[in-house]
Amino acid sequence: MSFEELGAFLVAYEINVPECGEKELNAEVTKYGRGFAQAGGVRDAVVNVVGDKYTTTSIEGLDKKNQALLKVMPKKPTHQFVEVMACEKGCINGPCSLAPLTLAKRQLKKNL
Repeated sequence: MSFEELGAFLVAYEINVPECGEKELNAEVTKYGRGFAQAGGVRDAVVNVVGDKYTTTSIEGLDKKNQALLKVMPKKPTHQFVEVMACEKGCINGPCSLAPLTLAKRQLKKNL
C-alpha cells in the first residue's frame, strides 16, 4: 500500500488523523520500525534484536550486479540475513513515495 493509497483510505473512511487520540509508543520499537523504509533499516532492526552474532548485508537496487548476486546467494550463502530493497536507497526513494528523497530522509532522521 502506497502513502497515496493510505491517504485515499483515510479519506474514504472519514478518518481525520489530527483528531485521533495519542497512544503511548515504545520508543525503541518505533525507532526501528520507522527505519524500514530506507535501505539498511530492516537489517538494523534485526541486528538490534538478535545482536551481531549473525552476518548481515543489505542490497539496494536491482541492477545487473545485484541480480547476479541474488542468483548466487542460495548456492553459496555468505550472510545469514540479507535485506533486499528493489529501489536504490529503499522504499523511501521508490515510485510511490510522495516526497523528494532529500526531504523524506530529513523527516525520517528528525523522527528517529
